[in-house]
Amino acid sequence: MIISLCGWFEESQIRYLALAQTVLFATIALVVTGAFVPTFGERLATRRGTLCVLGAVLLALVASRWPTFFVFHQLNPDEAQMIAQSISVPSDPIPWHGFDGLSSGPLNTYLLVLPELVGLHSTFMTARMIAVLLEFGALASLYLALAACFDRATARLAILPPLVFWCVTTQEDFVHYSSEQFPIFLTSAAFALVATGRRSDYRLPPVVATGILVGMLPFAKLQAIYLALTIAALAIGAYFGATAMPRNERLKRVAAFVGGTCIAPAVILTIAALGGSFDDFRRSYIETSLAYLEHQPDLYGFLTATPDFSPYFVPMTIVALLGIVAAAIVYRTLPNTWINAYAASLVLVLAAIYTIYVPGRSSPHYLLFAVVPIAGAAGAALAIIGRALSSATEGTRRGALATVFVAITLISQNAILRPSYPWIGNDFGAYMWPGSFDPLVEVIDKKLHPGDRLAIWGWRAEYFVHSQLRMGTRDAVAGYQYMDAGNPNRDYYRARYVSDFARLRPEGFLDAGSESWAQEPGDKAGYKSFPELAKLVDADYVPAGGWNRYHFFIRRDLVDRKT
Repeated sequence: MIISLCGWFEESQIRYLALAQTVLFATIALVVTGAFVPTFGERLATRRGTLCVLGAVLLALVASRWPTFFVFHQLNPDEAQMIAQSISVPSDPIPWHGFDGLSSGPLNTYLLVLPELVGLHSTFMTARMIAVLLEFGALASLYLALAACFDRATARLAILPPLVFWCVTTQEDFVHYSSEQFPIFLTSAAFALVATGRRSDYRLPPVVATGILVGMLPFAKLQAIYLALTIAALAIGAYFGATAMPRNERLKRVAAFVGGTCIAPAVILTIAALGGSFDDFRRSYIETSLAYLEHQPDLYGFLTATPDFSPYFVPMTIVALLGIVAAAIVYRTLPNTWINAYAASLVLVLAAIYTIYVPGRSSPHYLLFAVVPIAGAAGAALAIIGRALSSATEGTRRGALATVFVAITLISQNAILRPSYPWIGNDFGAYMWPGSFDPLVEVIDKKLHPGDRLAIWGWRAEYFVHSQLRMGTRDAVAGYQYMDAGNPNRDYYRARYVSDFARLRPEGFLDAGSESWAQEPGDKAGYKSFPELAKLVDADYVPAGGWNRYHFFIRRDLVDRKT
């Protein structure tokens, strides 16, 4: 029945947009009404009212993003890679031994295993559902942080721009499960714990929890280490700045925080050491990632590579910077906590921008790192601007400010006349198709069973996901085994690939190299270009099908296996 209802909405884009827009605008109307009517705003500020607002935010996200759940192909190769790794985790959960996510840490992969706990497989659908939940968690954390630092009315307004962004964006890089979403949530949650902890004199359990979240960041994505360092500096500054506490109590908070940051790295690296993959961690996650930073000079072009991000980031930046002007006007009347919170939000924005730029690569999904920080800075600025306009009555001032802010958000992001969704139509209709949209998937499914292992030479991890096959090596993609530019460890990756292949003896092998590496014509990039691998394949595997320039093989002893 649910699929039938989804199909009815999908038949007409007008129906889908009517549903998504109605829920989104109802959420916006709820917040704006609370700004205009103080008594209603007070009701929204209660625990029940907060749950109502956050529930509406979650509903708006789901109503706008549910079509992506039904797109049965990858929206980005990274999500297929992480899902493929999660399928193999139950067999070998040791990071850098059972799977290697390259610059994406093991925590992004472990998170995708959660659906297994409720009897579901790790698929594109479950991954994108987790993505939406992580975005909601980041927005809820932003709300809690700004409510603690300023007031709940400001917090409600501040979460609207990122909500609209995630509801209306049509850029595939912003809606697939990416390696940025979990770090975004961790950063927002850690910042919220620091902000809310001030009211309880930074009780030790939340302080330790903050440290744990910060310590997890570099193992969700190595690139997020700069955000981790920034949050750590802000947290330690907040603990030392709590002058109402004796010095020894402040030092105890700092020690508890530092101890918390050590927990996740200690657990993960101990597992890696006991599993014999610590050297792989060093060479793959650290050494190769550092080399990855040095060979791509394009630092600025990708800010305009997508039409979805600039209409969000530019207006929010203007609002955030207007707070500086407003702060200068009412500086004497501002509480120190407001000034500190505003300054901290600006520092976090700068850290997010640096995190985006430091790899020197034009991946649009890096821009996600700035979505929540810039909303936090704009929200903080909004509170200060509201103080500067305090000559108006409370309801009029808040209502007018809310209306202008929301209007800028909606107009700049084109929420009313939003463009066609690329996943509406044939892509979204894939759930109604009889059979697979890829004939090679059908070939693989006839020869291999879910739970079998498949090794892929190339960059086509989606075949693990389509067929629910475990990886035949620790690498879902063989990029570093093939490319040598900017890769000082190609020989290491090749030796490791061959060693894994011989150790695990996968039931199937897919040569996708000739399709994966577009810069190589013909079959020059196929598995034959890797003699050590070719020797293993030719000795023990036989052709079992193909498509385009893909070549699929099964192990010789399985030729007569019944399906």
